Amino acid sequence: MSKTLEKVVNHSERLYPDIAPRRGRDDHFARYEFVKQFVRGKTVADIGCGEGYGADIIRTAGAKGVIGLELDAESVITARKKYPGIEFVVGDATKTGLLDASVDIVVSFEVWHHLDDYEKFITEMRRILKPGGKLIVSVPNRHIIYLNPFHRHMLTEFYRTDFDKEIIEKYLKGYFVVDKWFGQRFVRLIYANPPVRFLLWLLSFTNKNIAERIGRAFRLANGPMVLPLTQNNARILIFIAHTT
Repeated sequence: MSKTLEKVVNHSERLYPDIAPRRGRDDHFARYEFVKQFVRGKTVADIGCGEGYGADIIRTAGAKGVIGLELDAESVITARKKYPGIEFVVGDATKTGLLDASVDIVVSFEVWHHLDDYEKFITEMRRILKPGGKLIVSVPNRHIIYLNPFHRHMLTEFYRTDFDKEIIEKYLKGYFVVDKWFGQRFVRLIYANPPVRFLLWLLSFTNKNIAERIGRAFRLANGPMVLPLTQNNARILIFIAHTT
């Protein structure tokens, strides 16, 4: 099996910039572009850094130091070769091995919902962050993911669950306070209305074109840019929180 095919088959939930679908790549890149405004002069840990391109974006934005942590050893080897100016380590997001109160900012994109122990992730992030440190995390929004009547949600060995604001705040309680919510891939609010969704679902059985258009509306939404969350209509939730 080729290296590229092996990545697709065995690591379907990871993002490899060289082979990732354009939408996933654009979304991931936009998140790192978004955090550039916060990192100058800071020590940043990128939890679930993959092959390191996001950690490099953070470094070039003026971070004082960057630590990329990734569970997959092969990805860490690749990252070290590509970006020698960054410290990359093999580690678990719930047991990083980093020192207590050692980083100013933690970023972790599309990782939390893959873990077995959600609370342990939060307590570990609290441990490694300095007092007043920031946690910046992205996760799928279950209310929009599951509103898509054509979504086929596969619980692979890498995929555990989706979150919403209420679930997130439950896990953060006592450790972090959310400063602001953001989102990506906002869908039109009409698609988030349950009666409308049910009607469209019925119509989809009568017309293939309708089915394709509805599915496309949910998949593509309005683009990868990270915007403030004013209503619960983003496919991806992003929050910035500070330690309590």
